[in-house]
Amino acid sequence: MKKRILIIVALLVSVALLATGAFAYFTATRTATGTVKAGTLGILLASSPDYLTIPENWAFGPTTTPWDFTKVVPGESRGGCLWMMNTGDVGTVRALWDFSVLATSSVPNLADRLELTNVFTTDDNFNWIPSMWHTGWDPNNDGKITFQEVANYGGDWENDVYPFLSVAPGGKGAICLTFQMINGLPAEDNPYQGANMDYSVVVTAFNPRP
Repeated sequence: MKKRILIIVALLVSVALLATGAFAYFTATRTATGTVKAGTLGILLASSPDYLTIPENWAFGPTTTPWDFTKVVPGESRGGCLWMMNTGDVGTVRALWDFSVLATSSVPNLADRLELTNVFTTDDNFNWIPSMWHTGWDPNNDGKITFQEVANYGGDWENDVYPFLSVAPGGKGAICLTFQMINGLPAEDNPYQGANMDYSVVVTAFNPRP
């Protein structure tokens, strides 16, 4: 009888041990670690007369724009490229150029007499002008985009036409524009003699695109 009771108790203890997981096993443990760090996006600017003239690294920093309208006359074109160097560790997928007319010295406004005739970026070499006609860039729908209209543009950058630029880390790219002073009759052109204007261009790079 005692032997039977001992066997029953032993069985009950065994079941209890199994239920609580109290049995021997081998273990081996290793830990994986990781670091999370956000990318950085930085740009510097430089100017050149054309897309073939790529500025050296030392030239990037505080810069003037490449579009100089000093002593411009009707029918004359002025062009140049504003370069961006990506100093961050992620690529730019879009860069926007915001022109502003800061001051003018005359009425009529010289910015209304300068027509944008060519615009392309160095990563696609596509002339954007035809795509910009009859959009928010061309509010009077006349098939001409003036400097003032470029400065006034406030459309949807994502869904409207906008020249963009993709630049890998350490890379360089430019937006190249050509403006021409509109050539009309003397009565139209003469009021602009001696006119001048001050302007600025703010470049903003994005990743991801807005």
